[in-house]
Formats: sequence, C-alpha cells, structure tokens
Amino acid sequence: LAPDATPLPTPAPCPGAPELPDGQGVNELVDFPLAEALEVADVAWTGTRLVAVGFRPLPGEGYDGPRQGLVWTSCDGVAWQEYVDPIFQYVTPSAVAALGEDVYVMGTLSTCGPTYEGQCEDVAEAGNVITRSVAGAAWQRLPSDPEMQTAFDLAFEAVGGRLVAYGTPNDKNAVLSLWSSANGESWSKTTNVAGMETIYALVAQGEGMIAFGDVYREDIEDTTLVVATSADGSAFTAVSAPDLPGATIFDAVQGPGGYAAVGVAYPETKDFGVVALGLRSADGTTW
Repeated sequence: LAPDATPLPTPAPCPGAPELPDGQGVNELVDFPLAEALEVADVAWTGTRLVAVGFRPLPGEGYDGPRQGLVWTSCDGVAWQEYVDPIFQYVTPSAVAALGEDVYVMGTLSTCGPTYEGQCEDVAEAGNVITRSVAGAAWQRLPSDPEMQTAFDLAFEAVGGRLVAYGTPNDKNAVLSLWSSANGESWSKTTNVAGMETIYALVAQGEGMIAFGDVYREDIEDTTLVVATSADGSAFTAVSAPDLPGATIFDAVQGPGGYAAVGVAYPETKDFGVVALGLRSADGTTW
C-alpha cells in the first residue's frame, strides 16, 4: 500500500485550555461532521485538543467491506473539524492515545474488510497498525511489531506516560501479553501479568499502572477478579482486592482521594443475575 503522502492542512493551534460547558446536562452535537461515518470509536485529550477517530465505508462498499479511517479534532468539544487522510485508507481505527501533543491511532488494516468472511487474499501489512502525528504534523505509519500486528483483540491506550497495548498473540501458546513503548517505534513485551488471562482496564499510578482483569478458577468453575500493579509495565504483582467471581471492571480513574473503578458483578444472591460494581482504593494497593 502506498497512500498519497501529501499532508492535509495542519489544524490551527488551540488557544490554551478550552472553556468547557458548565456541566448542567449533556448536549447533543447535532452538527458533528459525521461524513457518513459508521462509528466514532474513541477520543483522546492532548492537553490542548480533543482528537477522535472512527471510520466510514469506502465508496461503493458496505459495513463489511473495506473502510476509510476518519479523524476529528476540536479545541472545545463543541466545534469539530474532520480529516480524511489517505494514510487511513483501508484502516478501521479502534483507539486513539496521546502522549502530550503526539497522537497515536491504532486500527486494523485490511483491503478485504475487517469482517469479510469470503475468499480474499489481504496485503502483507494487514493486521493491527499504529499511525502517529507528532505535534499536529502529517501522519506517519509506524513499523509494526510482528506479534502485535497479528494479536487478537488488541487494546491500546496511553498510561503512565507510555503507550500500552494488550491482547493475545496469534500463536499456539495464546498467552495474554502486554506491550509498552515510549514512542510507538520500539516495544517491550511481558507475559508476567499476575496470572491474569484477560485485562479489561488500566489506570496510571505515577509512572506505573494498575491493571484490572480476571483468571479462571477450577474450584469455583468461574473467573475471579484480579487487580495488579506495575512500576513500569514490565511485571505485575497482584494486590488485595475483593474475591468477586465473574466480576468485570470496565474503567478506572484517579482523583484527589485515590482511585475508583466501575464494572459489573454476578452475585448468586441476586435473582436478576447482574449488579453494578464499584471499587475504591486510597493508594491502589488495597481495594
């Protein structure tokens, strides 16, 4: 693939931190430039600008066919500008992350279409790809880590001042792996994830991180919650957390009083099967 490398106009700089709405309700963005988008997948904050990513079908194609990745930027979350860059042709963006003003987009590259089930021989570059824009400059496709390129269900975000991706490599071992990088060009991999078989959420802890996942236990014939910390993403250690079979943490944040995490649990005492779950911790080590 050799998309046109001619850069699109650089977005005008944002005038410092935006004046956001006063929080009195949620307003629908009726004039958001969707451009026939099928999905707006993710959004990130650079410190001065919001960047969102999504995709639309290529001309003449449907949902299951090849796609065109889309990028939107906004200084205030109300007025948005859309970019259709040739480098995102055949790419389905799924996540966007920011390290300062540098923006990274992860997506699936496929000339056949990411959900295509017929006979189609894809290009060698097909799979998970990362594209970077440094301080608003033209987008560039970064070299792919071979394992990350073919990993299943690869998640991607910025945590603790580094880029983090986690998923299952496409090999016979199929062991949950986590990759970290300072710039998206060189990656370090670990499978030392405190026994977790799935990671659902990460939150920064200084320059390190806290991971929320689960592991299957034969004695209860179910998964159980695991919370683990790492100083640099190279190895994780499980910390004290409630014993919650079947629990899933969807997201976590840090605030002035410590950490909070939210998800769902499936207590046996509830007839309707599922309840909302919240966890809190003052220091990230006891929940």
